[in-house]
Amino acid sequence: MKILSLTIENFGPLGSVKYVSDTNSSIVGLVGENGTGKSHVFRAIRYALTGDITDDNSSDTAASYIKDGTSAASVTLKFVKGPHTVTIMRRITPPSS
Repeated sequence: MKILSLTIENFGPLGSVKYVSDTNSSIVGLVGENGTGKSHVFRAIRYALTGDITDDNSSDTAASYIKDGTSAASVTLKFVKGPHTVTIMRRITPPSS
């Protein structure tokens, strides 16, 4: 599997993040200061692929991953696996009362 693009909106501490693969390299680095959201990028990819948002040792709900001050979060992942190009879009909204 090769990620072609990743768009994250209001997921955890992340506002708007967009990654687009522009090379044929199979290596991608993610570098940043502590607390800047690197782990949330990987959580967003896992959420897109599996629909699972929580860590095994966490009681967080999907709604807890919506960035403070916003009403929804979304992750769009586009990747190639074999001959197929797949795009997955998932959206988190607060539960209805």
